[in-house]
Amino acid sequence: MSLFKANVPKANVPPSRVPTLTEVVEVHGFGTEEAIPAADPTPGVASTVSTLPAAPSLTGSAQQPVNADLFAQQVMADIQRQVDAMLEVRLKEALAPIVTRMTDALARDARAELTKVMKEVVSRCVADEVRRTQSKR
Repeated sequence: MSLFKANVPKANVPPSRVPTLTEVVEVHGFGTEEAIPAADPTPGVASTVSTLPAAPSLTGSAQQPVNADLFAQQVMADIQRQVDAMLEVRLKEALAPIVTRMTDALARDARAELTKVMKEVVSRCVADEVRRTQSKR
């Protein structure tokens, strides 16, 4: 998760262009060993893609057919992990100022209540001492 956090941009500026999947990932032909070269992706996307887990091979080992459901589940699991990580980061960013304000308000309220209670306790103690002093006379 820490690798993912480092690549999250701080500003909410959308990219000028979103690359297509074939620009980001090299596509291997089915049943061939020849790779289609990928175009240069946008600068911010290259670092993000390099931290993503490698996709399972589409051709499988020993040229066995691909189980589409299994592959879809693996892709969905990878996407879910990435979404969870990004959601956690964004929630922390969004909630941090709110939690700070609430903590400050709670501390202010607690301080005010403590001051009120302390004044009441001191007033009672002083009144008790005055009564005790007057009763001894």
